[in-house]
Amino acid sequence: MTPNETEDVPGERASTLEEAKTDVGGQTSNRPVTVVGEGLRFSPRPAGANAFNAQEFVDRYAKFSSLGEGGMGEVRLCNDARIGRDVAMKVIRLDHHARADYRARFLREVRIQGQLEHPSIVPVYDLGIGADGATYFTMKRVRGLTLADILDRLRVKDPTTIAQYSQRKLVTAFQSVCLALAFAHSRGVIHRDLKPTNIMLGDFGEVYVLDWGIAKIKSEPTDVAANEVASHLVDSGEHLETQVGSFVGTLGYLSPEQISGEEVDGRSDIYGLGALLFEILTLGSLHRGSPLKIAQATAEQVDARCSSRYPDREVAPELEEICVKATMLEPKDRYASARDLHDAIGRYLDGDRDLERRKMLAANHLEVAEAEMALIAKEGGAPPQHRAKALGELGRALALDPGNEAALGAIVNLLLKPPRIIPREVLADMQRSREETQRAIGRIGFIGFPIASLMMVPVFVGRSVTNWTTIAQTVVCVVVMTALCWVQQRNPSHRISYWIMSAATLAFLALGRVYGPLMLIPQLAMCMAFVYSVHPVRRVQIASVTLMTLTMAVPLLLERIGLWHSSYLFRDGEMVVVPNTCKFTDLTTTGFLGVATIFLLLVGTTSVGRIRNALTAAEERLSLQAWQLRQLVPERARRSFRE
Repeated sequence: MTPNETEDVPGERASTLEEAKTDVGGQTSNRPVTVVGEGLRFSPRPAGANAFNAQEFVDRYAKFSSLGEGGMGEVRLCNDARIGRDVAMKVIRLDHHARADYRARFLREVRIQGQLEHPSIVPVYDLGIGADGATYFTMKRVRGLTLADILDRLRVKDPTTIAQYSQRKLVTAFQSVCLALAFAHSRGVIHRDLKPTNIMLGDFGEVYVLDWGIAKIKSEPTDVAANEVASHLVDSGEHLETQVGSFVGTLGYLSPEQISGEEVDGRSDIYGLGALLFEILTLGSLHRGSPLKIAQATAEQVDARCSSRYPDREVAPELEEICVKATMLEPKDRYASARDLHDAIGRYLDGDRDLERRKMLAANHLEVAEAEMALIAKEGGAPPQHRAKALGELGRALALDPGNEAALGAIVNLLLKPPRIIPREVLADMQRSREETQRAIGRIGFIGFPIASLMMVPVFVGRSVTNWTTIAQTVVCVVVMTALCWVQQRNPSHRISYWIMSAATLAFLALGRVYGPLMLIPQLAMCMAFVYSVHPVRRVQIASVTLMTLTMAVPLLLERIGLWHSSYLFRDGEMVVVPNTCKFTDLTTTGFLGVATIFLLLVGTTSVGRIRNALTAAEERLSLQAWQLRQLVPERARRSFRE
């Protein structure tokens, strides 16, 4: 039987009282049950409302099975033959239906739930008394899983649940819960028992807030005093429930003001919502421990920072801040309304949607890059444009998603492994570097050859010269080498290097007639070979070593076969240097040889040192570049490169 209800009066707030006989501790007392709220209006049940037709009830409702049972009532799956649909029927348990206080609470629940018409609040269809005399009401049969079931499966890493219920999907469903509570609060109703078992996610995206049995109308006084709370708490397993009839709620989700028995408003539900969100994000409870410890902890400021409580969970800082604000100790410090909490999450999700869009675009660019990289790996000598395209796509992927580990690893991998085919742009840069090296070699020769020639002037001064042809040959070769070095600075070319080395070979051959091919010439040849060993053209390097070797080998061979006068005589174990170009004098000979040896030593060591310094600087630059590239990727990717 459905109770009669009065009509709402426009512009007037409903305010009626229903007196219910309440059986408390075996005694019967009149306890006012206020059912007042904005938009809610209940009338006392008319006389004779208990009358019913038992056969009509039996004919209309066929029980299929039990959907669940609580401390006060049972929910059954029934078929409504009149309408032709399955419904959920909630009835007072037979051992309790005689208690007036239970009946009052039961009727209060159905009337509150029945008048909260919202997509996330299960609609009530009928209210009456069954064939067994038990009060019942029917409501929409919802299919799905409770949030508690989903979180339990996520904790054990059930793959199907993980695939179906992402964190984003659960947070979006949580938004619907916030809107349902915002609607209830606008109608003057406070739920007071928000917990995972009272949130259901339907099979087709529906979200429902269940069990309005201890909801409070805003105008009602607090019905449980602070000193009565502990006596009503019982441990029901995973969650700590209130004892039936206490109207307290569930420990772990209760607000501090509910624990202390103070007057509550919609911000009390905000605290419960914050506890729900914390559990969705971390899969762990906001409060843990024994009932007494949870009650004590709730009375203090809870640490709702997901990052510190559950550091292994990836929780966005924005969501963490929402949890912290929703669970503040003082109601004034929480969100002012469930709508504000909903909007805060909406702002995060709007940004998250943009982030997901960028990640999706980055994944597309990464896919194109990976295809190009596969082509490079397959063909080995793939044209450079494939590598350029891959690097470009990876750069776009990183621009969209800077933390994309796959893109970071791929770009570093490409940069650390050069292509087999050198691009034209790189060849052009290398050519400019070669030209600069040849200019540097030209500058060394343009300065070094004249200085070396000036040091030999004292040897050939006066009447000590016996073969001016050899001296003239040396001077001409030095002039030619100096001129060629000047040209090398202006117009670098490896062909000029061949002419310079050829002129140097002729000059060294002529100069070798002074002291022989084994004195001074080896030092000159070595310095020349050192300088040209850094030449960018490999053939020039080989030519320099070959020609400088010939400056010593050819004279020795010619002297051995008798075509040239021997430069050395051996008598009684002594080696005598034979002058073929000029006469030796003590001061000029020893002075020249000493100065020339020191000069060549300085030239040789300076040249080698500059080469070594240049190589060290280049190695340092390359090492720094490689280090900087490695910093682009996480440590896991770096380890893979080292391995």
